[in-house]
Amino acid sequence: MLRFLEAVRDALQASGRFKSVFLTPQVSDDWGDMIPPWARLPAAGVADGPEEAARDLAAEGVERTLEIRVSLYVAAHDEPERMVTALQERVEEVVDLLHHNDLGLEGVFLAEYAGATGTMMVATPAGDAARKALTFRYWLEE
Repeated sequence: MLRFLEAVRDALQASGRFKSVFLTPQVSDDWGDMIPPWARLPAAGVADGPEEAARDLAAEGVERTLEIRVSLYVAAHDEPERMVTALQERVEEVVDLLHHNDLGLEGVFLAEYAGATGTMMVATPAGDAARKALTFRYWLEE
């Protein structure tokens, strides 16, 4: 799982669209993720999700399904429309970046965007922010 988390983090950092990208545990859907005190907005937190049990593929290998959650944060504004627009633009960019992207990892045969949470307001060390969490699934053979 760690290689997936690091690969997603590195891809998001390379995009140049975030001031901070970090690995984080998912605390809960209501509360969000743990955000490091050094994080600046816009930011992206990468957390692991469930991993489905491995199954035998005709005794030739193992197939696993992994979920990665990417939480996007943009600064709160007095103009809600501006904030929602900024967040949705980042959502589209991240989906374009990660959907069908095997991240250069060996064994990945499918990567897909699986959905998102609704937009929520959260407090971060960098100030109030709007957050939306995206889920991506990766299928791999080992």
